[in-house]
Amino acid sequence: MDQPEKNLKNKSQKIRFICDFSPPKGSDPNLIKQAEQLSTDYISIAYNPGKSVGANSAFTAYLIKKKFKKNVIFTLATRDMNTLAIQSYLVGANLLGLNNVIVLRGDPLNQKEKDIMSEIHDISTTETISSIKNLNSGKDFKNKSLKSKTDFRVGATVDLWKNFENEKKLTRSKIESGVDFLIFQPIFNPNLLIEFLTLYRKSYGEEIKVPLFIGLQMLEQNSLCFSKIPQWISNDLSNGRNGISISEEILENFISEGFTSIYLVPAIFKDGKRNYKTAKCILDKYNF
Repeated sequence: MDQPEKNLKNKSQKIRFICDFSPPKGSDPNLIKQAEQLSTDYISIAYNPGKSVGANSAFTAYLIKKKFKKNVIFTLATRDMNTLAIQSYLVGANLLGLNNVIVLRGDPLNQKEKDIMSEIHDISTTETISSIKNLNSGKDFKNKSLKSKTDFRVGATVDLWKNFENEKKLTRSKIESGVDFLIFQPIFNPNLLIEFLTLYRKSYGEEIKVPLFIGLQMLEQNSLCFSKIPQWISNDLSNGRNGISISEEILENFISEGFTSIYLVPAIFKDGKRNYKTAKCILDKYNF
């Protein structure tokens, strides 16, 4: 993945998009057909969104890449696998020709979920990033040599709705572990990101040098959001303004501050259904 453009002030330069995509809740290949219409730089397959059963993220990514010739990223959560399982999963994914992965911790299980399944957390996200870099060097977690090296580009997430100081330290650890790009969970105001990047620079004496993809959550009436929605957006939605228009306004605010690499999250609803048609409208408009 290339370094995102800086200080963009006009639309003559390309906006880079990663578009989030939920794996199908079934084995019918037609369930992924909406991915074909998404004119995005990368399609990122989520890892069991809602902690519900769905197709494996890597298998889904492989099928989308094979059927629709799309650039893909798959996601894995350290919550559910031990080190052996993670590394075997990764080697298998690389065998299929996949080489972009996002590593995250995964949402914690609630008590009802803990009654029927367990969290693993055998290895942290930063340790997983380091271990993938070792796989790229041809070494597994036992320091034994593989018969061929992997070639992963590794992403990790940053959540600015959590404690800034903790996220700053976690971001530093992820960068020191060798992360290749960062995905910022959706925000609605670039000032929040600017504040975080300023804190990071003051704390460590340097800018974040890896590509940053800024989360843009598309919203509609009755859609879900896992962070605090600004009052102006709630008011606009209540007054009948459509989600595409709101998303364009947020995106233009990002662009005006020079942030041109975007992690687009299509609107999602309680039943897990997503509106990829409105996401396509945004992607088509800025895909030039």
